[in-house]
Amino acid sequence: MHVASSRQTLKSAFDRHDSLEQQSCLERFIIHLRQRLQSEQLTLIVGAGISAEAKAPLWNDLVARLQKKLDGGGRIKKTDPRWALGPAFLSQILFRRFAQNAVSDSQNTIPSVYRHVYANAKWMSEIRNELYKDVPSTIPQIIRKHSYIENLAKLSNLCRITINFNFDDILFSVAKIIDNNSSPILSWNLPNNFPKKNSLIYHINGFIPRSELKRGSQRLVFTEGAFAEWLPQTRSYESMSVLRFFSENTVIIVGCSLDDTSLKTMLRASMDVTPSNYHYYVYWMKDRDALSREQMIDIFHANLDIYNMVTLFLTSRELNDVFNIILENDESIFLHRLNLLGARENTFRFYVTGPVSVGKSTLLERLRNFRTYEEWLKSPPDPMYKDKNLLTEAEKRNINRFLSEQLIMKNKIMQEVRHGFFVMDRSYLDLFAFSDSNDENISKLEMIKNEIIPTGSFQNGQVIFLMANGKTLEDRQWKRGKIPRDHSGLGYSQSTLESQQELLCKIYDNCWVYDTSNSSPDALARQVGRDILMREYSPINFSDRVKFVENGGLADTYPEKGKHVKK
Repeated sequence: MHVASSRQTLKSAFDRHDSLEQQSCLERFIIHLRQRLQSEQLTLIVGAGISAEAKAPLWNDLVARLQKKLDGGGRIKKTDPRWALGPAFLSQILFRRFAQNAVSDSQNTIPSVYRHVYANAKWMSEIRNELYKDVPSTIPQIIRKHSYIENLAKLSNLCRITINFNFDDILFSVAKIIDNNSSPILSWNLPNNFPKKNSLIYHINGFIPRSELKRGSQRLVFTEGAFAEWLPQTRSYESMSVLRFFSENTVIIVGCSLDDTSLKTMLRASMDVTPSNYHYYVYWMKDRDALSREQMIDIFHANLDIYNMVTLFLTSRELNDVFNIILENDESIFLHRLNLLGARENTFRFYVTGPVSVGKSTLLERLRNFRTYEEWLKSPPDPMYKDKNLLTEAEKRNINRFLSEQLIMKNKIMQEVRHGFFVMDRSYLDLFAFSDSNDENISKLEMIKNEIIPTGSFQNGQVIFLMANGKTLEDRQWKRGKIPRDHSGLGYSQSTLESQQELLCKIYDNCWVYDTSNSSPDALARQVGRDILMREYSPINFSDRVKFVENGGLADTYPEKGKHVKK
C-alpha cells in the first residue's frame, strides 16, 4: 500500500460527507471491522461484483448473454414486457424453453427417467460457458488484473465463513493459492459440523466450477421459480444458520446488489433479532465523482435506517487500501495508516452508568457487536442488593472492600485493551452515588487514593448515562421481585433511586444521556450502538471528577450540607 496515495484516496472520502457521519468515521469503521476480524466475529458476504474485474458477467449481464444465445431469433426484445419483469423471470422463461427443447432432442438417446437430469446438465453447461467466457485462463492473471481480489481472498481465509452469492469459483481459487497455511473449504451445503480451523466459502445460490470435470451443485437459485422456492424456507437449517451468522457477527458485504431479495430478507431479519448489531456494505464507485454528496447521504441514511447497515462509498483502489489496513498485523504500521486517515483515537472506552434498575445490564446484553464487560467480575456480596439505608456499618465495610477489589480489576482491563470498542457496565465513580454523607465520600476517596490509583490511573472514556423517572425505576424494582424499602421490603425505594440518579448527574459531566422511561430495550440499544460508531467521542477525565468530589462537589446533596468539605 502506497502511503501517500492511500492518504489522498481515502482522505478524499471524508471530504465529501458530513463531519460526524458517514465517511468522516471511516477510521472508526475500519477499527471496528479489524476488531471483529481479530475476535473471529466477522462474516464476509460477496456477490457477482467481486468477479467483474476478472471479466465475469454481472447477474443482469449473464442473463442477457443467455437470452441472446438461447432466445432463437431474438423474440424477447428489451422493450418486451417479459424483459421488464426482471432477470430472474426472464431466466425462468429461457430455462423452460431450453429444457423443453433438450428433453425433445434427447428422446431417442436418453432414457426418459434421465431426460430432465440431462436438460439440467446442459443448462448448467450453457451458464458455465457464458460465466467464464472472458475470464483469464490462470489465477495469477486474474490477481494481476484485479484491484483487490488478493486482499479479499486473504480476508476470506481469516473469516470463519464467507457467504458467496456468486456461482463462480474465482474467489475460492485465489484463496487456495495465496496462503500455503490456509486450506479453505468450498460448499453449497452448510455442514452440520462446522470446520474449526478451515475457513468455509459457502455458495448459498449454488456453484458452477470452471472445469466440467469438477463437481458443482445440483441446483442453482437462478430462475424465478428457484427464488420462489428459496424464500419460504426461512426456517430451514441452512437459513436459520445463515441468520445466526448475520445476527451474532458483524458482516461486511462486497460486490452485492441490494436488489437481491434473499440478501435483503436476511439483513432485515437480522436487525429484528439483534437491533444494535451494525453491518457494513461496500457501495462500489467507478470513480470518486460517481455520486453526488446528496445521493451518498440519502443512500447512507436509507441503508442505516432500514438494515442497520453502514455504507462505505469506495472505489476499487480505495477498497483495496481499506483491506490493507484491516489485514495489517504490525501494530505500528496499522496505527500509522490510521493516523494518515486523520484518526484521533484508536481505542474507544465506554462506561455505562445510571441508577439501579435503569437498564444498564439489559443494554450491555444487546451490545455484543462490541467488546463488553459485565458490572462485576465475580459475585457481589448479598447486601449490595439492599437499599443503602438498610445497610449496617459492617455490611458497608464489606461492600467497600469488594468495590476496591473490583475497581482495581476493571481498571486493569481497561488499561490493557487496545484498538477497538470496549463497553463496561458501571463507571469508576458510581460508588459515590451510594453514599449517605460527605464523611462516607471522604472514606471512599481515601480508598481510591491508597488502594486503587497506585495500581494505575483511571482510564478515561465516554460515559453513557441512562436515566428514568423515579416511578419507572421503582416499577422495575417491583417487576424484578424487589419489594421497595418503604413497602417493608429490602429493595430500593423510589426516593433512594432518585437520589442515586441526582448524584450520578453531578458526578459526571459531558455524558451521552438517554432517557429509558419510555424506550424499549431494543430501540435504546440500536441508538447507543449507532452513537458508539458515529457520534463524537468525548472521554471524561476521571481524575478531574475525583477532584470535584474531593472539593465537596456533592456536599449540597446531603442533609448535613457543607459539613466536612475539604477547604
